[in-house]
Amino acid sequence: AAIPLEISSSGIAFQNKTGMPLTSVTLAILPYGPGGEFTRRLSRVENTIKREVPLGEFRGRDGTPLNLRVTRPKSVRLQAEDATGKKYEVEVPWK
Repeated sequence: AAIPLEISSSGIAFQNKTGMPLTSVTLAILPYGPGGEFTRRLSRVENTIKREVPLGEFRGRDGTPLNLRVTRPKSVRLQAEDATGKKYEVEVPWK
């Protein structure tokens, strides 16, 4: 995979293996049932860089922080674009 995603008890980690810098990176935690996703945006991630985003940095559309006691995550999705405009999307189930 060009962008492997790893879920841990403390955060979501990914590594840019696309060969180009990624821009407009959005990580989203998608819950079961109704309710919006919890997202974290990153402006730029250089090639070969591994980033871990702590779960505490994810926010709902209204600014509500992610609370795993209230929200049951179904999956994690990463959407990004490289400098040439190529789009990437990776989704993995929550573990």
